[in-house]
Amino acid sequence: MEAQARAPEDAEVLALQGRITHQLGDPDQALVRLKQALELSPGYAKAHHYVGYIYYTQSRFDQALEHAERACELVQDDVDMLNTLGNVLLQRFEYERARDVLEKAANLAPDNYLSWNNLGNVHNALGNLDAGLDSYHRAHRAAPSAPGPFSNLITTCHYHPSKSAVEITALCKQWHDTFPPARPKSTFNIERVADKRLRIGLISDGFRGHPVGRMITSALEQVAPEQMALFFYSTNNVSDGITERLKAIAERWMSVQPMKDAQVTEQVRHDEIDILIDLAGHNAGNRVMAVADRLAPLQVKWVGGLINTTGVEAIDYLISDAIETPAGVDGDYVEKLIRLPDDYICYVPPNGYEPSVQPLPALENGYITLGCFNNATKLNDVVLEQWAGIMHALPGSRLFLKSMQYQSQERCRQIRDTMASHGVDHERLIIEGPSSHVDLLDAYNRVDIALDPWPYSGGLTTCEAFLMGVPVVTLPGPTFAGRHSATHLANAGMPELVVHSWEEYRERALELASDLESLSIIRQHLRQILLESPVCDAPRFARHFTTAMRAIWQRYCEGKSPAALTFDEAGQATFDGDSQPVALVEPEVMESDEGRFRWSFTGKVIVLDNGAKLMQRSAGIYGLLKLGAFGVVAFDSASRVTNPERFATSEDVQLLPHAALGDGQPATLYATLDPAASATLEPLPAERLSPEQAQSTRVVTTLPVNTVTLDSIEGLDSLDWLVLDDRHDAMAILEHGEQALKDTLLLQVRLAFQPTHQHQPDFAQVSHWASRHGFRFYRFNDEHHRSQLSDDVPANHRQATELESADALFLPSYERMTTLSENQRTKLAFILDVVFRAKDVAHDVLHAVSPETAKRYMAYSTQDKLHQASRSEKSSDQSVTGGGHRHAASATPRLNVSYDWRLNEKIHVVDIGANPIDGEPPYKAHLDRGMVSLVGFEPQRQALAKLNAMKGPNELYLPYAVGDGKPTRLYLCQAPGMTSTLKPNTTLLNHFQGYPLWGKVNQVEVVDTVRLDDLGEVGQIDWLKIDIQGGELTVFQNAEKKLKDTLVIQTEVNFIHLYENQPLFAETDQWMRDHGFMLHTLLEERKRLYAPMVLGGQIHQGINQLTTADAVYIPTFERMETLGCNALKKLGVIVGEVYQSHDLAMKIAVLFEKKFGGSAASIMGMEGEGSNSSASKPPISHMGS
Repeated sequence: MEAQARAPEDAEVLALQGRITHQLGDPDQALVRLKQALELSPGYAKAHHYVGYIYYTQSRFDQALEHAERACELVQDDVDMLNTLGNVLLQRFEYERARDVLEKAANLAPDNYLSWNNLGNVHNALGNLDAGLDSYHRAHRAAPSAPGPFSNLITTCHYHPSKSAVEITALCKQWHDTFPPARPKSTFNIERVADKRLRIGLISDGFRGHPVGRMITSALEQVAPEQMALFFYSTNNVSDGITERLKAIAERWMSVQPMKDAQVTEQVRHDEIDILIDLAGHNAGNRVMAVADRLAPLQVKWVGGLINTTGVEAIDYLISDAIETPAGVDGDYVEKLIRLPDDYICYVPPNGYEPSVQPLPALENGYITLGCFNNATKLNDVVLEQWAGIMHALPGSRLFLKSMQYQSQERCRQIRDTMASHGVDHERLIIEGPSSHVDLLDAYNRVDIALDPWPYSGGLTTCEAFLMGVPVVTLPGPTFAGRHSATHLANAGMPELVVHSWEEYRERALELASDLESLSIIRQHLRQILLESPVCDAPRFARHFTTAMRAIWQRYCEGKSPAALTFDEAGQATFDGDSQPVALVEPEVMESDEGRFRWSFTGKVIVLDNGAKLMQRSAGIYGLLKLGAFGVVAFDSASRVTNPERFATSEDVQLLPHAALGDGQPATLYATLDPAASATLEPLPAERLSPEQAQSTRVVTTLPVNTVTLDSIEGLDSLDWLVLDDRHDAMAILEHGEQALKDTLLLQVRLAFQPTHQHQPDFAQVSHWASRHGFRFYRFNDEHHRSQLSDDVPANHRQATELESADALFLPSYERMTTLSENQRTKLAFILDVVFRAKDVAHDVLHAVSPETAKRYMAYSTQDKLHQASRSEKSSDQSVTGGGHRHAASATPRLNVSYDWRLNEKIHVVDIGANPIDGEPPYKAHLDRGMVSLVGFEPQRQALAKLNAMKGPNELYLPYAVGDGKPTRLYLCQAPGMTSTLKPNTTLLNHFQGYPLWGKVNQVEVVDTVRLDDLGEVGQIDWLKIDIQGGELTVFQNAEKKLKDTLVIQTEVNFIHLYENQPLFAETDQWMRDHGFMLHTLLEERKRLYAPMVLGGQIHQGINQLTTADAVYIPTFERMETLGCNALKKLGVIVGEVYQSHDLAMKIAVLFEKKFGGSAASIMGMEGEGSNSSASKPPISHMGS
């Protein structure tokens, strides 16, 4: 009885935890909590409601219905629960039930605008536009400050056949006064530089197989990347083939779906966007309130809810054409019109899956089939009456309607009843619901003539009908929304299909139907006509789009107000009031000389790119190709390169699809759910991956792939630069390419520090191969850090601390460098300069060619100041190879997180090399708070004395040199920080600034060493910090017993041989992997400057040559699962409070809760705007087009 009495209370706690967890961005874990609550209390209505709501947000409508219905059975008059149920029913196309539920909610709480707004959506779906408008008016009166109902009013009026253009435009223009900007006129700290590379932001929920995605993607792919950087802000989390194409050209991609408007504003402003393009308007997924507060200096409206003026005065321009916005309508728009010379969109045909056009169906059927596959909301009594008249004139004809709304039997019944009232029997109607895109296109093979709706015309559907050989007859409506088809038809070369009256509409349809032979000929050629027209001419559209963006930006830089911009047929653009076309100032394109340092070498730099990484980064590859100095052979086994035909005519690029480098044997391509994870390496078992990784690497199909060895490639006279990804067997490629690589200048190998596929090489394997074959490690590039937080956590809280992958760059060893010819050295310096902006090492390489050449190069480098750009994140983001090195902190938001782990014992820390010269150790704050018990080792007498003089009650310092237990030499150097049991490598140190002096040996002592495993003074080690200048691996090898339960190891690692016989990072990393640790992050990555360059009057901070870093290792996830209660707490404290890895700390808190109970939310809490406080309410859904 006691357990039963406590159950409701426990269930309430679990449900609250579930709700908080969902708001923190983890819906799956939230569902676990909520279902636990329901197991304790099956009749807990709030838990059912929230489960139903989460399923609704995940589009899992069947599961959502079960719980939403149960919640409403348990509590029959809860308005929020009724709204959730009504929205779920709407998405399941159960319109009658949805209407009844939402009417009940509205009557229960007439002042709740959500109920009226959602009811309006149901009325519209049923075709009852007057009832929809009435509901939206009620919603607006109930909450005048809520933008959703007013946006829906505007959109619905464009569908309504009795609304005039004057009436609709007046309503649109009320927006600004109804929703004035929340802040005063915005100012931006963005330089007004006319010839800069523009930062273009695009915001929409349509970056997918959606009218927006299918009308912008191919054009944006053709925009010259040196002209603009594209930043995509997606308001949903849907991803498909279109999404991947857009991601491939994105400078940055971000989902802002869970963010509040203020957070979106902050993010876009932080990105310093020059021009923000809105692609949502008043439609679903819009951020119109954020746009109204102005996100960028210039704001532009383009596709996506583009049906009229937005009424948003903060939008400066609207992209259109002369048909959508004919002369004389400028006064109807608050925006200034950009009239492109052709269509205002660029249609994106399917990527090869479009069905073949079949013969005219009327030839076999003996009757004409008319069709309309538009959104059913566009059908009204006026349209249906006109269509009925055409059908009467075509005896036996059929009308084929297809749309998602036709899953509703009530909507189908309304259509049939309306047509019956006009004398068309039910048997003559074919009404179908939604299908896959390929099946939708194939359905056009059953249609002879397409009829466009009115007053809101088709857009994408018109293009798709043409693609399938079906002509479309259209009567333009009174607004922009009504002229979509007209501009597509006219620009596709079929203006005769655009009519001016219903009488002419009927005549045109009957003309087409009266001559089946001509209709058949039209059907055979329409696809070609469309594809060869400006409607699909992506390069042409991209040129005009670029001109428009540069022109309006240039005008802004000149301090002029926005003005209408009109293109002539030649593509020249003129602002209203100007007599001459705009003389554009273009951004500077990367050049190899022209007033700069003049590179001189024979032959091109030959690049082999396995995985086609370079080809997927458009900005980089175009920049390289324009130099005329590179020849690229790219193997694209997984077809990752979008629009490969753009390289078909290039003499400098050979793109080989469905092939890969390897061992010469047939291989298997594992095509995965996430195309980026497709590989010739089999994905790891799901249990060894995170849920997200397991999902993305789920194999969809397998395909055979041919591999070739490097050594077998004929005609490959030289190979200067080899690029290997982590989706193929890099070791097999290297081992079968010894001859081809013997003179190679640069190896670039992608390494997965957290493997996702079998046989992915680790750093040790690649480093050992490179060392044996005349290469040395240079540095990491394009580091990628993974967040442990879910995608739903807002961007400003999405910390990413775990080093997931990076490119390892290898150069010729110092020994082999001496054998390179002058031409090879110059090529290498050229690559390092123009690709990686590595000025110091490029200078070092050139110095061996000629000191005078190096001097001229250094003078150029200083004047050009590119060395500064190479160290800035913005410049790194534009690197051809994926960006320069980035520290985790530079790409990670700072969070305000507090912890309450309630430790009941101290953290046992061992610090080997505790010399206070290095400043405060990472455990200092916790030591001061009495949370740490410390044992430190320091063999240098002066340093030890200083430590003992400062020590507190929880500190013990020992004078031992830790190692293998044998006597060894201690090399006391000029700089105490370089003192080591290893001898400094003077040959290498002489290449750098500073090191020759710092590494000078002043004295050599023989010291005894102790094994950590043999020391009784050291018991449990929770956290090891070690920095002993190259002797770290020896310590690990002699401390396996002491370290088997250690939680965190922070060790200095070395990337070049500063000391003779020094183990490098590869060996350390291998030991860690073999003993149950994984790399978490690299801290304090230290770079040194090559001599003789001096940078800004200093020699301490290098540019790119990575020498040392502190590597932080933690238990593997498998070992983490086995940790006890106190161990997990200590690990959480160290990673969260010390290393600020809040994402990992949250993961540990969730694991702790799973194993030992308690609450992850009580252990850690985020302050600020991290949660989506509106998530508990049923959403306002907006109408789509």
